[in-house]
Amino acid sequence: MGTRFPIGVVARRTGLSKDVLRVWESRYGVVRPARSDSGRRLYSEEDIERLSLLRAATLVGWSIGEVADRPMDELRELATPVAPPTRPSPAARNGAEAPAEIVEECMLAIEEMSSEPLEAALSRGMMGLSGADFLEAVVVPVLQEIGQRWRMGRLDPAQEHLATVAVRTELARMISAMQPGEGAPRILLSTLSGEDHELGAMLAAATAAAAGWRATFIGANLPTEDIVAAVRRTGAAAVGLSIVASSGAPAGARVSEQLTALRRELGENVQIFVGGAGAARYGSVASAIGAHQFGSLDEFRASLENPDDV
Repeated sequence: MGTRFPIGVVARRTGLSKDVLRVWESRYGVVRPARSDSGRRLYSEEDIERLSLLRAATLVGWSIGEVADRPMDELRELATPVAPPTRPSPAARNGAEAPAEIVEECMLAIEEMSSEPLEAALSRGMMGLSGADFLEAVVVPVLQEIGQRWRMGRLDPAQEHLATVAVRTELARMISAMQPGEGAPRILLSTLSGEDHELGAMLAAATAAAAGWRATFIGANLPTEDIVAAVRRTGAAAVGLSIVASSGAPAGARVSEQLTALRRELGENVQIFVGGAGAARYGSVASAIGAHQFGSLDEFRASLENPDDV
């Protein structure tokens, strides 16, 4: 069968991040690595050569969608930075595109109600940046800008809906593409009953997947008993909850009751993570039930990557 190499070695040899490798395989089928008994990807020398050529082709101006299924001989020609045989991609850059530029392109596309440019900008961001950088330097700023413009009356409902659909779709692709093997710990992400804002939980799911967890977004606005049933069915080691809009006395009491019930039903062996714009209001109950609070995706990722510290 020949020597096979793990994804870390392939990332170093090709210059592609692990996140990009997973996305290229999942979405475009550029290579089909073998799997070890534990589910780890194992690449051949031919896989590495093909991935290196694909990266070289994208650096001279081709998009991955244009070259993903090209044969090796053609890739060698396309990857040569001397007089490309046809037009370069409009997204050609002398290196990685700055996150701020991607955010600006996204907002322009949202203003113009142009779904394809919006999806293309988000896709380039995910391809060119690490998972953490894409989420924190592109997705979060885009969502914050959408929220600010919405509050100022500068976005109408159709624009906001177009943006939300595009971001949700890209996050779902990212979560799917970065899933590790069967041996990784599992975490379920959701929101409590009464909380309809799902993008925060999806951001957390993508962050967890990038940190090496088997992350599953199970939907928003779920009663405690449904979350507990999902944990028992999957054997998840942790639950992550996004709290955004629950404020005021009635809502606050409902959230506190649900968090307390969740700990009671799950027991002490399942970790609970609580984050989101409204999570700070429930610091006392989170502490009382032994939940891990995080104020940013960076804090959440650090907790997941260093489980002994939480």
